[in-house]
Formats: sequence, C-alpha cells, structure tokens
Amino acid sequence: MTDHRDCEQPAVLTIAGFDPSGGAGIIADVKTFQAFGCRPLAAVTSLTFQNSQGVFGAIHQSAESLRSQVLPIIEEIPIAAVKIGMLPTRSSWQSPDSCVK
Repeated sequence: MTDHRDCEQPAVLTIAGFDPSGGAGIIADVKTFQAFGCRPLAAVTSLTFQNSQGVFGAIHQSAESLRSQVLPIIEEIPIAAVKIGMLPTRSSWQSPDSCVK
C-alpha cells in the first residue's frame, strides 16, 4: 500500500556509498532529505568498512549494478533532485545514456 503523504513530498535520490557508522553517505543524506521535508530514495555505490576513526576498506558496486538500482526508481517515481556522493570508478558515471533516456 502506498503512503499518500510520500506523494506530496519531493523525491530526492542519493547515489552514494554506505557508511555503517552513519556519519556520511546514504544514512547522512537520508537524514538531511527528511529534515527538509523530502522523500529520500537511494542507490548504493559502495559498502564501506569504517567507524568514526577511519575507513578500513570498501566493496564497490559495478556500473551495471548501480544502473539496476536506479532504473526502477526513476521509471516509477518523479525525481525532484539527485545528490551524487561517492563514485568509486569512472565507469560508475561514464555511461549516462544507459541510465536516462
């Protein structure tokens, strides 16, 4: 069931890494979008291994995986804005033709 309150909020998509400590990346973006009354949407570029003291590694998504996350969202939901954060490789952003038509 759709929450009709979400339809009234502008949808904002973050394309960013996941920081499990919550200090950056998608978690921080979601909190910010909500503070401004926006509906947060997200696509994960990387899973990082970190805490407040440092970054200890990461696993990066392929460009294909990122597109596979974004396409269903943009096909269904009108996006008011996109915030792009961590893009680990050039191929993550190099082929915009395959994402938006």
